[in-house]
Amino acid sequence: SEMCIRDRGKADLFKGYVIHKESYLKSMVYSLTNWDDLNKGINLPMTGSMKSVNIKVGANTLSGTLVLTRMVAKVELKIKVKENSGINITNLKIYNLPKSSYYVSGTADATNTTWLNCGGISPSSTTTAGTIFYMFENRRGTKTIPAQKDKTTANAPAHATYVEINGTIGTVTAKWTVYLGENNTSDFNIKRNGNYTYNICLLYTSP
Repeated sequence: SEMCIRDRGKADLFKGYVIHKESYLKSMVYSLTNWDDLNKGINLPMTGSMKSVNIKVGANTLSGTLVLTRMVAKVELKIKVKENSGINITNLKIYNLPKSSYYVSGTADATNTTWLNCGGISPSSTTTAGTIFYMFENRRGTKTIPAQKDKTTANAPAHATYVEINGTIGTVTAKWTVYLGENNTSDFNIKRNGNYTYNICLLYTSP
């Protein structure tokens, strides 16, 4: 196979590289320092691969097309409150963002012993909030959850990515927890090269 890693922003990535094996490339990990490192700058890490490539000595042009895909997922949060609900948004936080990712996608995510969190994002008003951010894949799998109201901490897999929205209802402090994934119930997967948009409406039903 022929593999390509682009826009990595790491000049010493292949320093001391003498193994020349596909298995070595598949074991390479990209690690972050801060939760929003992927949001900085204008480039995102990308990788791609081709099979059955005949590599010859010297300068050659590969036949076929090497397709590159983003190593990261794009996530957009759009949050509002139900009209006349009395809810005011204070801030939102994001938890369980993977610190590391394999350059090359495999059957499992990179082992993350440390998870990154976003300390707090201010709302644009008391009734609207949101953000756009990039994150490494976090494929936590699926669980049997029939209703959206049951996609909660009690039913979520360990280290699933979620958003915490803090606010008030009158003089009472309130918190809403929204787990990310490919649907509103059973899925907790965030996949590389994915584009996820969440339209979240906060409401309050008096007991």
